[in-house]
Amino acid sequence: MTLHTLKEKLYTHCQQSLESQILQAKKSLQDIRESAQQDIKSSMGDKYETGPALLQQEKDKINAQLAQVNTMKEVLNKIDIEITHTEARLGSLLETNTGYFFLSIGLGKVVLEDKIYFCISLASPLGQALKGNTSGAVIQFRTQSIEIKSIV
Repeated sequence: MTLHTLKEKLYTHCQQSLESQILQAKKSLQDIRESAQQDIKSSMGDKYETGPALLQQEKDKINAQLAQVNTMKEVLNKIDIEITHTEARLGSLLETNTGYFFLSIGLGKVVLEDKIYFCISLASPLGQALKGNTSGAVIQFRTQSIEIKSIV
């Protein structure tokens, strides 16, 4: 598989992962709404309304997660996978002596066709260390030397 093809597959995987997270969050919010409706019917006159408060906390938590996923989606939408990069930046796929890194969003370890790749954010410590480097560069990250073999 060429690096361009791999980059496309990783990008598609990121898109699918975010869409899956969005659908799950929306389903959870719908479940909370339905649960809240059931609580209203069953707890008429309940002296302590702890159920609705707990549901609201869960709803707030899911809305925060949904906002975070939407922010990640905005970052991903800025990537043009057709561009071949000469230096590490948003949208670059780096082949290194330690593995492959797609500078996109922070999904972490991704397994495609039985191989491991890493989708990392530029804001992450490793993303910051890689940013701006070119093929042939060797960077020190924590206790490890990472050599950038190629970038697309």
